[in-house]
Amino acid sequence: MTVCFQGFRDKTAEEIWEREWSHNYHGVSSFTHFVILAAYRPIRQRFQFEKNQYYVIRMSRELTPGQYSLQVTFNGLLGDEVGLFVGNYKIADNATRSYVASQFGPAEARSVFPCFDEPAFKATFNLTISFESTMDMAMHNYQVISNMPAVSTVGKNGKLFAYFATTPKMSTYLLGIVISDFVPTLIRTSDNVPLSFYTETSQSDKGGFALDLTHKVIPILSSYFGIRFPLQKMDFVALNDFSHDMMENWGIGMLQEKYVLWSKANSASEDQRAIGIDTTTLLVHQVITYVSEDKRAIGIDTTTLLVHQWLGNLVTFKWWNDFWLYKGLTYHVMGKALSSLKPTWQIPEDYFVELVREAFEEDGYASSRPLRMNVTSYDDMEDVTGFLSDSKGGAVIGMLEDYLGAVAYQNGLKRFLTQNAYGNADAEDLWKVLRNASCATGSCVDVKKMMDTWTLQMGFPVVSVKRDGSSKYSVSQKRFLFDNRTQSTGDPSPYNYLWSIPVTYITSRQSQKTTLALDGKVGSITWSGEDWIKANYRHTGFYLVEYDNANWDNLAAQLKANYSVFDTADRAGLVQDLSFLARGGIAKYSRLLAMTEYMQNETEFVPWKAFDRSIGDITRYLPPTSQTYKNMKKYTWFQVKKKYFQLGFVDTGSTME
Repeated sequence: MTVCFQGFRDKTAEEIWEREWSHNYHGVSSFTHFVILAAYRPIRQRFQFEKNQYYVIRMSRELTPGQYSLQVTFNGLLGDEVGLFVGNYKIADNATRSYVASQFGPAEARSVFPCFDEPAFKATFNLTISFESTMDMAMHNYQVISNMPAVSTVGKNGKLFAYFATTPKMSTYLLGIVISDFVPTLIRTSDNVPLSFYTETSQSDKGGFALDLTHKVIPILSSYFGIRFPLQKMDFVALNDFSHDMMENWGIGMLQEKYVLWSKANSASEDQRAIGIDTTTLLVHQVITYVSEDKRAIGIDTTTLLVHQWLGNLVTFKWWNDFWLYKGLTYHVMGKALSSLKPTWQIPEDYFVELVREAFEEDGYASSRPLRMNVTSYDDMEDVTGFLSDSKGGAVIGMLEDYLGAVAYQNGLKRFLTQNAYGNADAEDLWKVLRNASCATGSCVDVKKMMDTWTLQMGFPVVSVKRDGSSKYSVSQKRFLFDNRTQSTGDPSPYNYLWSIPVTYITSRQSQKTTLALDGKVGSITWSGEDWIKANYRHTGFYLVEYDNANWDNLAAQLKANYSVFDTADRAGLVQDLSFLARGGIAKYSRLLAMTEYMQNETEFVPWKAFDRSIGDITRYLPPTSQTYKNMKKYTWFQVKKKYFQLGFVDTGSTME
């Protein structure tokens, strides 16, 4: 396959609003010819400014306000993993087939064509793609797909020319191109959006599950956002040779094959999957889900990609410092959409154990970074697109929704999308509409004041709830660090590592959630102090909680007496919080084990998952030959064996030996 950009002509219309002598374009391609059309002005100088990846064009005379066309002839190079790249896959006779695909995020469109390669510079694109159409390619029906439907495809002089409909205003990094012999599976949503799933021919039977799921998700999202799906069609492309998990190009999402293809023949049943897992607790939580983990992963990835069609594509961040915001919003809405479609998957609860745990792991060190950080270079872009944006971003957005209320949050999000459709918006724009939405419900929340403490400083707090006399509890906060001996807390914080925390709680006598707005270091809760108090209700807050010894004992006793008093997420959260507190030297590991003594009666998989991760935090640091390690394995088996036998397994001795 040969793909060549030489001779490609790009005519870019520009509106000049102020007098200018020069223009800066992003570009790392090889430029061969420039012409300024309309009111011709000679080009005096052109050069690359490598530090910013700019290509500078300087005119001999200044340009007066008006519209100009810049005609550029340039050469581009195919990349290995980003930009426009070639991928390969094997077919039945072990021969190799090739395809071309794009990966323009975060700033790789400039490697393919000259452009203003920044998210705020949105434009419409009239795309024409041509490629050599050899006999072999024609025989295997090679075709090209992009963000918009093809208007026409014409063969000429051994080449195939595909002409695409004009895109809406969009950012350069969201352009998508695939040239391949992949075959589509087609379906329409209930609101008549054409949906296609492109796979290698040999994999065409494995996209059915994802297609069936996504065609149901799109109407759910359209209803939630109050905006119909923004484009004329939606394509999914499964790639076996893709360096990213997924790329949310507008109207043409790309995913790694292993994250999106599923077939019953190639996906073991739950008991078959579980038997191969060494940790017995993980075996149990896998089995009691009654759903393939593969299917859940596919649902999460494809739904995440669809949510981005609104959050990130229809409305895009102004600059990369707010990349986290759109990732966080997307992950949060993804959980909502999947929960309405697949409630038994327990996505929000599992989110707490998986993603929030990972965020704690990354954010609990003095070397962490704020969610919203200055981005001044390409390397900074790589930092902000890391895992923390997804996990912590989604967690703090979820905490905000819980504080505002679901109605105010959804109304504000709808307004945010409607006001900024086909444009750009930053965190301040969202905080403003959410504040107004909260005021409309009769309870104004200063969203910016609250959220700045979570986004402009690194780390997270541990909230201490401890008895202070007979009529109240003292509530205080401090930054959590895994190494509590660390003298330096990292970079100085404008908030002195204090957070605006909505501390939610229930008690043994009050099952209705109550909220304390903790804006300073110390607050208090008035209560008789009898029996137990449980803070961070349903663990919607991005913080850990520690108690005095008496309250820990009462909570553990309640779990053993009747664990169903607590929500599934609360049960998992008690175990997981203690795991982190023990690792940070705030609680003893014996306290963690005491909190898990009820587990033999647990019936939900999310607490089992938290238990498995927490026990793993202990055993991974122990020599397998040590007596402590052996005792931990015995304790694990004691907790698991009841459920193990209930599920019909037979103990042959090999797992525990």
